[in-house]
Amino acid sequence: MLSREEYKKLDKDPTNIIAQNIKTLMEKNNIPSKTKSTLKPTYPLPPKLYGLPKVQTKHPTDTDC
Repeated sequence: MLSREEYKKLDKDPTNIIAQNIKTLMEKNNIPSKTKSTLKPTYPLPPKLYGLPKVQTKHPTDTDC
């Protein structure tokens, strides 16, 4: 799934740059402070990608004959 073109490996985490851009845009525009507080990221973290291996187990009634 990760080999598809929609995904690419980044050299560094862009989360802080994106959060700074959001903050700058909100300061430049006339957005009410109450709305700013709900839109502003407080502790920005990149999403985590995880997976579990697919393990094949035998049913207890199966025999190895």
